[in-house]
Amino acid sequence: RASQWYMSGDVLLWDRHGCFYFVDRSGDTFRWKGENVSTNEVAQVIQNFPAIQEVNVYGVEVPRQDGRVGMAVIIQDPNDEINFSDFVRYLESSLPTFSCPLFWS
Repeated sequence: RASQWYMSGDVLLWDRHGCFYFVDRSGDTFRWKGENVSTNEVAQVIQNFPAIQEVNVYGVEVPRQDGRVGMAVIIQDPNDEINFSDFVRYLESSLPTFSCPLFWS
């Protein structure tokens, strides 16, 4: 029996067969420019753009700034290409300005 545990913030489902499934991550919001930003909502919008295979969004600290700014890690569909001009226009029309990630990887 373990004597310690680590609070990751991951929310898992444990089924009757003993299998675990990732459901969500608690604390999946960050504050930027005085607004709460849901990383899941931003990721869902990004995921709907063509050529995006997978995405993860999280808040990162910026020196001398209050709050956290959005960062998106994107996995591109290997059979398609992302037009970043179209992508930026899509985000600007689909998300509030404070929710648009400022960093990409």
